[in-house]
Amino acid sequence: MKNLYKIHLYSIIFVIAISLLVIGCNEQNITPNSDDIISGRIMDEQGIGIPNASVEVVSYPTVIKQEKEIQSENIISFTVTDEDGFFELKNIPKELTGLFFRVKHKDFKYFEDELKNILRNQDKKKVPIKLLCNDSCCGRVEITVLKKSDSTALKEVEIKVRRSNELVKKSYTNSDGKLILERICPSEYNLRLAKTGYKVIEEDFTIKECDTIHYTFYMEQSEQSEDTCCKGVIIVKFKNSENQNVSGVKVRLWKEGTKIREELTNDDGVVTFREICKGKFAISAYKQGYEEQEFQIEMGCNDTNEVIKTLQAKEVDTCCNGIIKVYPRDASNNPINGIYLKIYKDGVFLKQVKSVNGYAIFNELCSGRYQVDIKTDLYKPLEFIVELGCNDTAIVEKYLEKKDVDTCCNGKIIIYFKDSTSNDALKNVEVKLYKGSNKVGIQTSDDNGKVVFNNICPGEYRIVANRELYYGLEYSFELGCNDTKEIVKKMLKKESIDTCCNAKLKIKVVDSTETAIQNATVKLYAGGSLIKTISTNVEGYAIFENLCIPPYKYVVEVIKEDYQAVEYAIEYKECTTIQKTIMLKQ
Repeated sequence: MKNLYKIHLYSIIFVIAISLLVIGCNEQNITPNSDDIISGRIMDEQGIGIPNASVEVVSYPTVIKQEKEIQSENIISFTVTDEDGFFELKNIPKELTGLFFRVKHKDFKYFEDELKNILRNQDKKKVPIKLLCNDSCCGRVEITVLKKSDSTALKEVEIKVRRSNELVKKSYTNSDGKLILERICPSEYNLRLAKTGYKVIEEDFTIKECDTIHYTFYMEQSEQSEDTCCKGVIIVKFKNSENQNVSGVKVRLWKEGTKIREELTNDDGVVTFREICKGKFAISAYKQGYEEQEFQIEMGCNDTNEVIKTLQAKEVDTCCNGIIKVYPRDASNNPINGIYLKIYKDGVFLKQVKSVNGYAIFNELCSGRYQVDIKTDLYKPLEFIVELGCNDTAIVEKYLEKKDVDTCCNGKIIIYFKDSTSNDALKNVEVKLYKGSNKVGIQTSDDNGKVVFNNICPGEYRIVANRELYYGLEYSFELGCNDTKEIVKKMLKKESIDTCCNAKLKIKVVDSTETAIQNATVKLYAGGSLIKTISTNVEGYAIFENLCIPPYKYVVEVIKEDYQAVEYAIEYKECTTIQKTIMLKQ
């Protein structure tokens, strides 16, 4: 009996011991072990964090399959960098042999190295990795941010660059209010500037190949209540009449006639706009095969607004599967790759494609008459017409003629900038030189107020000059064969008596049927000097912001091909927004 009692007692003790061991193991499993974590930052060549990069630790074990050795892939740990490029990988084994560290991002070259090489002589909690940009990413954006009230530099302004709904870069202005973003890939982007105590600014821009874009922004101080009201979210879901999700809808967000965002709906038919400030907005939606749709939405302070919209299908046009295939060739019948071709219908630009593998192809074309333009640096421009019947395929071969070596391109343009009152030289004037709509070059005046453009061909040119604390100016002129042209331009300083630089002018251009006219040229003059030139958007608007009062009188000139030009005087009596509709007659 005593032996049975002892056995029973030992059994109870054994069960309790095993239970404590299991509990201990469970507690150990849920307690994070900092020794198996690797963290750090993924950066670009400038040292700016790369958001949305995939970071992995993998192994490549060899397995036997059907009597063959096959190298497989085993993902040990995976994460995605945050908006500042930081990452954290967990559950990393102590034994690093056979483990590889790799990083992938579509804008950068693939990176992979043995993990033990990455961690050699390196703090495993502060691993720095720099990625090399893809060769095609050669754009550059130069940004200057100034305080609107006195044009002084604003440092530590947060600048975010988005492509579609994806954050591409995030950085801050330096003590001079400047930020330079290099190695930007060709695409359409949205720029967002934010700083505590200032109103948010948004701007769209496009990089084509190796463009350089310069921006100067003037940020306006806001009430604290406004500043904290820019965390709103707009979510729009699009369905068709059969209640199915519609992906690939191009959705644009507008504020006061200006497009501030553009996104495509995902596979669930959803588009999301974040960091939206308080105010009234318009949303337009477009997808081929559906009727365009526009609607208004009003956002309160940090609201989240969800909307479901139904898109109505257009009547099916069974004649919109046409194709134009263009084979550009040189004089030796060799294919020409890497050039851009544009296609128009009824004078309206439709799309641009690049020649690859010896041809460029335009798909999904309806029946009608099309114009195709080819313009390159090495070949003479070429335009031609293609007639398409219902679902036709037109194959066109075009021979391009090389441009002649121009012996008239040794011209020189010398410009001196001076203060209009003191006649002193003005340095640091940013001068852009245009020939037609093409930017030829950009220079900054030296200590003598001088800029020089060399190797200039004959033609009609335009300069656009800007300097802090001065009114901008534009000037057009003509240059002959190998001419040297010297110009002296005086710039008007914004006097300290300026009590307001917040005035706004909204010009809407319409035709005689009150239909909005897109791409009309609107020029704004003050005191006889051209201040700024803007083209109207799809809604017919040209919006001039940051106008100073005084001067109180401005003159607007509106020009559009095939229409009569119009001039209109605008007079401000106070610092406000003036809206004017101008009708053009043919």
